[in-house]
Amino acid sequence: MKKKTKQKLIRALVLLLIIAFIAFLAILAKKGFDKFIELEKEKVAHQWHLRKTIEEIPLTRVEEPRNFPLKMPDYEGIGVNFEKQKNSFYITEVVIGSPAEKAGIKIGDRIISVDGKYTLGLSLYEISDLMMGEKGTKVVVDLYRDSFGENSKKFEIIREPIDISANRAFYEFYKTGKGGEVLGNNYLAYNGIVFYAPESYSDYDSDPYKSKTPLDMKADGVETFNGNDCWQDPKLEPDDDLDSEYKNEVIRSKSMPEEECVNFAKNSEKVFRNKQEIEGADPATFELLEERSEVKYSKDKNHVYYLNQKIKGADPVSFEIIEKGYAKDKNNVYYLSNKLEDSDSATFEIISPVYSKDKNNVYLEQHKIYGADPETFEVTKKERVAKDANYYYLGARKVDYEEFIKELEEKENSIY
Repeated sequence: MKKKTKQKLIRALVLLLIIAFIAFLAILAKKGFDKFIELEKEKVAHQWHLRKTIEEIPLTRVEEPRNFPLKMPDYEGIGVNFEKQKNSFYITEVVIGSPAEKAGIKIGDRIISVDGKYTLGLSLYEISDLMMGEKGTKVVVDLYRDSFGENSKKFEIIREPIDISANRAFYEFYKTGKGGEVLGNNYLAYNGIVFYAPESYSDYDSDPYKSKTPLDMKADGVETFNGNDCWQDPKLEPDDDLDSEYKNEVIRSKSMPEEECVNFAKNSEKVFRNKQEIEGADPATFELLEERSEVKYSKDKNHVYYLNQKIKGADPVSFEIIEKGYAKDKNNVYYLSNKLEDSDSATFEIISPVYSKDKNNVYLEQHKIYGADPETFEVTKKERVAKDANYYYLGARKVDYEEFIKELEEKENSIY
């Protein structure tokens, strides 16, 4: 009897333990489920705030540096300025040398949350209060950048005293050119970075370098060359003693559109044409293939370039410029950056401002005219009207005799 009672007690205890264990698992499952639901809600909320911010600030806005008032005191924080667009915020300034700059925050980043608090709908003052704090304390800033793809990125930053004197100095350089080093040929250097800054004399009483574009190029060892300074006549100088009408004429003759400036800068790592990098160029062997101011062709030991573009397959050793936008190497002929299809460089010749041919084909600029006979092809006195033994052509289009004659007559009667 005692033995049976003991067995019953043992079974009861085991049952209680099982029930307690099941209850414990149920509690854990409930907490886990609640946590899962909480995380899912947070994920949904985060995605909603992210989409809303991108809708309100659809493109990264990179604007000119903002002025720091000279009486603005230094402070403790992460070193950013920001602005509001609709109900969202984006970074407009990153203080030089600040924790934000060291962490990799960039101008144009959209602010999603600060320390877990979503910024959508907050005021500038509320965001400032979240950002600033005592030195040595941590703040987590959730940001979105175009290059991040579909997700934002959290930056953990330790607040420090923010010295804005460097930004004040940079703003002074950006607005007036003061403090920068003139490298020549429309390039400046400031704080170790090269800027493309074509000169403009439309307002010669202020900064002549109004447009400044920072380049991804270090200023150490930079060489600049072949600059035309955007001037048609570099000998002309505005003179305060000239009468105003003539002075304005001088200024207009010196100023040229920025795209007509042709300048180059290189260091040991990169080559730039104006403000665009020539991708893959070898600075040590880079050279220009033209001497006039509007240089279009250049090369190094590996490649040939048209403007900033690499010409695929071009041989830098045998490459030479012909004229009227044409060039050739030992294997092919090129019009601007385009390789002429099935061309023969040995027999190639230019027969008009728009037509050319070799022993096998006829071309309209970079386009092969299929079926044209190079032996009998001839251009009429009208630039884009031609014929051969088999066809008549308007440009590269084959036409019948009536349309050919009509075009010739219309051209002849035209004032153009």
